[in-house]
Amino acid sequence: MSERHVVAVFEDEQDARQAAYALERSGVGHDVRVGIRRDQQASLQSEMQEEMEHVFAGPGNVGPFTREMAKGAALGTVGVAVVGMLAALPFGLIDFGPPLGQRLLIVAVVGGFAGATLGFVIGGGFAAMGPAEPLAAERGVTLAVTVTAGEEAERAARTMADRHALRVDVTDETGRLVDVVMTEMDRTRGGVLHHVAETLRDSRGDWEGARHDDRRS
Repeated sequence: MSERHVVAVFEDEQDARQAAYALERSGVGHDVRVGIRRDQQASLQSEMQEEMEHVFAGPGNVGPFTREMAKGAALGTVGVAVVGMLAALPFGLIDFGPPLGQRLLIVAVVGGFAGATLGFVIGGGFAAMGPAEPLAAERGVTLAVTVTAGEEAERAARTMADRHALRVDVTDETGRLVDVVMTEMDRTRGGVLHHVAETLRDSRGDWEGARHDDRRS
């Protein structure tokens, strides 16, 4: 059977070496290595390749979207649409002609459409990974192991994921991505929602810092 390389990224060297020790104790694979340059390059290429493969465009001028943007847009569309419907309902109490039930239905539909449009834009925008955000391998430490394709690769990947890796990829002998086992979005509790919340918090901090600088000047 062909060989595979399971490449993981950990937050620091200590976590990577503990995972390497767990791999060696389990007897999975061979040539366990920590912090090797070529493994870092393989992880970077895998993350970029994964992002490109999951980019898609919508009809007309819509998109392109990454997988994270698509999830954020979907969640934002539904969530803000519901908020828009509820926020618009009080306007149905205003007597502008139709019976009360029809008025409530009209304002709910209008509010829902307005909220869905706003949520689509905000959700997709804030779920996107910014160009200034470093990739996992740019800020973490890699751990890689050479394994036989199949069950051994799955066992190695599972061991790394259980040790709180930031991401885990499987590559072939040439370093080309074969499978993405886990990403940071999968690892983070709340996934896209957590990322959107962090982006909003960072944006608020940047805005407050800029306002403070303007006051000082």
